[in-house]
Amino acid sequence: MPDAYQVNVSPYVINDDFGWLDTSYPTEEDLEELNQLLGNRQTHTQKFNKLRNQFSEWHRFNTEQQTYSKQFMELEEKLSLSEAQEARSQKNTLQELQNELQSTLKTLKEEQTLTLNQVKEIDKDIHDLLQKLRQYEINLGDQRGSQSEIQRRLKSDLESLPLQWQESITNLDDKKLKELANEKETLTDYEKLSSQLNIASESLTFLQQQIRNLTNRIEELPNEAKRAFQEVEQELTTAKSERDIFDKNRQEAQISLNELISKRKLYQQIERQKLDAERNQSLYKTLCELLGNGKQGLQLKLLRDAEQAIVQLANEILDGLSRGKMRLELRGEVEESGGESSKALDLVAYNEEIGSYPTPIAQISGSQRFRVAVSLALAIGQYAGQGARHIESVIIDEGFGSLDKNGRDDMIQELNELQHRLARIILVSHLEDFSCAFSNGYSIELVNQASKVKLLEPV
Repeated sequence: MPDAYQVNVSPYVINDDFGWLDTSYPTEEDLEELNQLLGNRQTHTQKFNKLRNQFSEWHRFNTEQQTYSKQFMELEEKLSLSEAQEARSQKNTLQELQNELQSTLKTLKEEQTLTLNQVKEIDKDIHDLLQKLRQYEINLGDQRGSQSEIQRRLKSDLESLPLQWQESITNLDDKKLKELANEKETLTDYEKLSSQLNIASESLTFLQQQIRNLTNRIEELPNEAKRAFQEVEQELTTAKSERDIFDKNRQEAQISLNELISKRKLYQQIERQKLDAERNQSLYKTLCELLGNGKQGLQLKLLRDAEQAIVQLANEILDGLSRGKMRLELRGEVEESGGESSKALDLVAYNEEIGSYPTPIAQISGSQRFRVAVSLALAIGQYAGQGARHIESVIIDEGFGSLDKNGRDDMIQELNELQHRLARIILVSHLEDFSCAFSNGYSIELVNQASKVKLLEPV
């Protein structure tokens, strides 16, 4: 319900059913006023219809004026000058009449527009009022029913009250009702205060119990915990100072410990290296004992085996170079003591021409030493070539000058035999016997401070 009408029904907010007994709206006068508003609607409707008729009449006049103007133009074309002037005069008169009608029509339109707006507003108000009226009638019926029910309940409540209370209620007036209402509000405040008092009493009891509990707990504490605050604070300061000192000492000890740990790790590492070195030393010592130091062991055996193989190969070559007259042997094999020489390839030579006694290499002639040297060099090359790669070439530089004619022939013959076992033999000599004894030869001469090489033609 709108506020304006709600105020008419009740000037204050109704909280219970008894409040509706004080309302008197709508009265007969209010209903009559609403009916009068409905009657004004009919008056406005009549005015609206009148304006509509006036607009229709204006529309008819406007249509006739357009028709007359058209006819006038047609007559103006057909009539003479005098008739035209008269017609023009009539036209002007009609024009003035038309202007007046248009002015009147404009005024009527404005009035019509205003009236239409008023009629719409009035219709809207009437529609709202009708809805409100119907709602009021519905509410009034509901309120009358509620009022009857409230009166019935009041009557039943009054009958249930004691007789003296019934008499007091019968004699109640507005003043007494106000007093009772004030007294009710006062009692309501007292009720709130009583509730707050009960809550405060319970809180007080709880707090007192907590105080007693805390007091008992304080009494149960040892005397050490009851000391003065200043004394405890002084001890705390001292303890903090001692703690700082202990922390400093602990840090220094930790640093020392870290250093000791590092040193221990280094010691352990050095100890492991020492053990590894000792183990390697033991292995190397065992290996040296097995290999020998040149006087015994595997090394000496390998050396003696190699010497014997080289001597055998050298004797094969020396047999050709000396025409079977010379041979070589190791000194240890010749001596009766059976002791082995400490020198490598410590040889002696046998020459059938001078006897069966061995002769040291240093005491044989130059040509014999050359034959022995060539034999040993070729034998060492052949022995070394028994491995992954064979000896393919040999170079002999000079040394032939100590040989006689027969010796040189024997050397040339042995070198030709070596061609089947070696891919290339290079001889350097100033003797013509050698330069003409082979298929390929080169002559090197010094010409103008430069070496000049020339291929020799075979003989």
